[in-house]
Amino acid sequence: MGSPPRGPVIPAGQGGLALRVVVSIWGYTSMVISFIFSWMLQILACIFICPFLPSCKERLLLLGWIFRSVSSLVIRLNPYWHLRVLGPRPTRPPSKTLIMCNHLSNADAFFLSSALLPWETKYIAKASLFQVPFGGWAMGLAGDLPVHFTRDCHGWGVVKGTVGKLMEQCKVYISEGMPLTVFPEGGRSENGHLRPFKDGFFQLALETQAEILPCALSGSFLFRSESSRKFYACLPSLSFPSSLSSRPSITFLPFSPSTFRFPR
Repeated sequence: MGSPPRGPVIPAGQGGLALRVVVSIWGYTSMVISFIFSWMLQILACIFICPFLPSCKERLLLLGWIFRSVSSLVIRLNPYWHLRVLGPRPTRPPSKTLIMCNHLSNADAFFLSSALLPWETKYIAKASLFQVPFGGWAMGLAGDLPVHFTRDCHGWGVVKGTVGKLMEQCKVYISEGMPLTVFPEGGRSENGHLRPFKDGFFQLALETQAEILPCALSGSFLFRSESSRKFYACLPSLSFPSSLSSRPSITFLPFSPSTFRFPR
């Protein structure tokens, strides 16, 4: 079982206005500092270390590890966002691995990075995040990959021609032994319910014969409501079921849960 939470134990989404202000100031300040610091460290690594590394893979792994290690401090140093890992952590994942997790909040990547360290994985994220000063630049240097969404299909549309290029780059990463972390729902849950899975990354796992490492995240849904810029106390839990092996003989059906719900 995971270690007991540090600091005050306050149910996610609860606490008075004063607490939310404190959590918000702490959260925004730590994010800004971590983004700036990680980007600066990446620049220094590009100048003084990367020229001596033998391959692009090793350079991307180093730059990604710098970003993930520094940004994980946003979670590790905040007593109101303590992550509990339930059950044993997985052994080091095989090189050809797709890590799949449900998506409940904007902080999910922070929680996953904190739990997966010292492993370095590349993340698939919406393209607008790469435009965030320092944080988005650090994602780009780390080798994370953008999905270019449009307003079509209720926000599910993508820029024509970009999906194929994304999948080709994913195949390159997997073939070179760099694990990928994806959110197969394609976006954040709007109500805590698990959204239907997109089948693209499952098909990618079959084509590349990569293993799938599922993650179940709960408790982060009320990290921040869509109608407010304030953060809430959030004590999420993460568990790692057994990995799944993909084989060419496996087929799959689109998953559309109508009643299943992760604890929020």
